[in-house]
Amino acid sequence: MSAATLVIVPFCITFVISACAQAALLGQMTAGFPVSPLTPATFLVAGLCGLELSAHQRYAFPFLYAASLCMALACVVLGVFPV
Repeated sequence: MSAATLVIVPFCITFVISACAQAALLGQMTAGFPVSPLTPATFLVAGLCGLELSAHQRYAFPFLYAASLCMALACVVLGVFPV
């Protein structure tokens, strides 16, 4: 391995991990949590409202998708996500 490879490879790995972490933090409590069947709070809220989880997901998904796109666009504009 050349010296350039030793410098570029760790940088690429760090960049990929950093980008994945940023994306995970962006969508953690916005798009994923309210519709995930893996969180008990989602079942609790749907049950207390008398809704099926599938009906809640169908209703909430377009709003959550739009919110995710707005947040991603804001991150690109602010330079958080490199283009």
